[in-house]
Amino acid sequence: MFPNPSGLLRVEPHAQGLRDRVWWGAGSNAATVWAAEKGMNLQSSTLKNDEGGLPFHVQQANQIRAFREA
Repeated sequence: MFPNPSGLLRVEPHAQGLRDRVWWGAGSNAATVWAAEKGMNLQSSTLKNDEGGLPFHVQQANQIRAFREA
């Protein structure tokens, strides 16, 4: 067995610029902020969880706003 190095491992084989091309399908506002903090792009869809009972388009706009702020 090989010891696991500390920290994040990169995807192998290495693809230059891959991090800039990763999109995260966030179903919640918390996952949206997490994706932004990790430097991923946001993919929003109709799979967005209902968080507050607002109309879907308002929740999706709030999700995009939270991503941009994070």
